[in-house]
Amino acid sequence: RSLLGTKALPLTNEERCAIATAAKVLGWREATESLFVGAVGTVRGWFRNLVQRKARIPKSAKRKPGRPRTANWIERFACTIARRCTSWGYGKILGMLRMNGAGLSTSTVANILKRNGIPIASTRTRRSKQWKKFCVAHWKQIASCDFFTTPILTLAGVRTVYILVVMHIATRRIHIAAVTQHPDSGLMPNVARCLTMDGGILQQWGVRYLLHDGDGAFRHTGFDDRITTGGIEVLVTAPRAPNMNAHCERVIRSIQEEFTSHFWFFGDTALRYGLNEYVDWYHRHRPHQGIGNCVIDPGPEIGTTVGTIRMRTRMDGVLVHWEREAA
Repeated sequence: RSLLGTKALPLTNEERCAIATAAKVLGWREATESLFVGAVGTVRGWFRNLVQRKARIPKSAKRKPGRPRTANWIERFACTIARRCTSWGYGKILGMLRMNGAGLSTSTVANILKRNGIPIASTRTRRSKQWKKFCVAHWKQIASCDFFTTPILTLAGVRTVYILVVMHIATRRIHIAAVTQHPDSGLMPNVARCLTMDGGILQQWGVRYLLHDGDGAFRHTGFDDRITTGGIEVLVTAPRAPNMNAHCERVIRSIQEEFTSHFWFFGDTALRYGLNEYVDWYHRHRPHQGIGNCVIDPGPEIGTTVGTIRMRTRMDGVLVHWEREAA
């Protein structure tokens, strides 16, 4: 002790336990006079912590009466199945749960869905987005079409021109099928024949369904009859439901905002020329969010990292894109 001075003795727990046991046997009052390794309070602390202390036994949680609650992962799994497979009843959901190690009963599955606000299968099927499911399942086989108008200047004054846009939904390709002032029964059957003939744009795209609204230019001019004769089924959207043909509506808005609203066209010829320029720019240089911000028909300069980046313009600077110069 005199050598260590005020420093604590380097004792192990076994040595502390032996010293504290011996002091307890001797008696704390008597041990006070003979202890030199530390104060009597310190030794008594060793005795309490190392000799008297027993291993703690965790108290078991008091379980509430009744059946134990279903595990959280089982409840989440059951809700996921019900929301994904809207036509599945309690029995199918129960079978899928049992296949993955969750032993439940039909009433338990029903209580889980009820507790999470999920209705029965028949109600879920009615509420589910059946139109969206149909579109996703036949994505590559669906094309949509619609008209939009733009004014032109002629010798007879301002006239309204109807432009028919056909769009392949899966690839976002577009085709200007008609530019006319009179979309009547004398023109529309010929347009439909050109679309569905061998080598026509719908045949090239592999389309089986053509989607459009209930416009009389489609329904009462022989257009739909000619399309059906060409082996393509016509799907007519519900009245006042533009979201059923949302892709074509959006591409028409793009054409108007990016191109037609910037010009006055003198005659049909100028309009057709401008639309051809826009369609070429649309396919070769414009990125599309619907296909991951990719270009529909990328050229060899797309995606390269060599060369100087230059701005290119078309139609007097209205259509703009940037690309690298060829090395």
